[in-house]
Amino acid sequence: MLRIVAIATLSLASTLSAGSGAGGASITGDRAAAARLYAQIQSISDRMDAASQHYDLAQINLRRVEHAITTTRVIASSINRQLTSDRETLRTDVVYAYVTGDNLGTNTPQFLSSPADDGSRGVYLHYVESRISTAMVTLRDTRARLSTQHHILATEVRRAAAATAAARRAVADARGLLGTLHEALSQVTSDIATYIREQQAAAAAAATRTLQSAKPIAGSRAVPVDDRASVAIRAAFSLLGVPYVWGGASRRGVDCSGLILLAYAAAGIFLPHYSGFQFAATQRVPLFDLRPGDILFYGKNGDDHETLYIGNGKVIQAERTGTVVQITPIWFGPDFAGIGRPIAR
Repeated sequence: MLRIVAIATLSLASTLSAGSGAGGASITGDRAAAARLYAQIQSISDRMDAASQHYDLAQINLRRVEHAITTTRVIASSINRQLTSDRETLRTDVVYAYVTGDNLGTNTPQFLSSPADDGSRGVYLHYVESRISTAMVTLRDTRARLSTQHHILATEVRRAAAATAAARRAVADARGLLGTLHEALSQVTSDIATYIREQQAAAAAAATRTLQSAKPIAGSRAVPVDDRASVAIRAAFSLLGVPYVWGGASRRGVDCSGLILLAYAAAGIFLPHYSGFQFAATQRVPLFDLRPGDILFYGKNGDDHETLYIGNGKVIQAERTGTVVQITPIWFGPDFAGIGRPIAR
């Protein structure tokens, strides 16, 4: 995971150096940089998810081993108590038998025969001592096994703790890199947006200059503007402040084509409710002949957006969700499709 983070960091550095600036010469590089950043963000996000799962598993394993150590300690303590108790019981029985000559079978279940039956108290004492010795050996063996097990588990705890810490660092590193990548992507997309705004402003300025200086082509005849255009403009003005509603065509809400539909319906010209259809249903007008009441279309075949020209370099429009019908400066840009003039039929 750390190797991946290092590689992504180097790639990020190259992306930032390749995508700096918002000039026309670098827009292609900015877009390529944005694509690389998107891909890196997706890759690091996937790997951070995997690292998070590894961290969770490491924590589970650490708790398991710690629980095993606790259990081993409890078992060892119980064995020690039991063996100590057995040894004290044996010692007490030996003294009792030696003093009284009684049969220990009634006091100590481990012994099934009486020393009197054996015929020799010495043999009996040797037997008892042997049992004590065996118990001590068993105790030492058990302690040795428990000690070994404890050592193994302690080693596992260290390894599990190290794995948990490494996984935690990997997640933190990936999260930090993701933040850096998102910042870099924001910078690049800001550069792209700045470039597009500059291009649109330049196109609008050029179109405005053309509009101001253009003269009718020799021999051409301008299409006269019907008085109905004035009626449509007044109707559009009556809709100022109405909220944008996609697909709307009423005073409760309108979209861009719904505004034009209502405006021209008031003038007795009925247009379909879709900017692309309205583009097809209107007559193309050259830029130099733009007049109030004409419709400006944007997007391929006018299917993206439209505004109503009201004169003096202004349009009225329903732009997008969250806005209301309002008057704004006219604009042109790379997506400008042309001018349409509704014709009474």
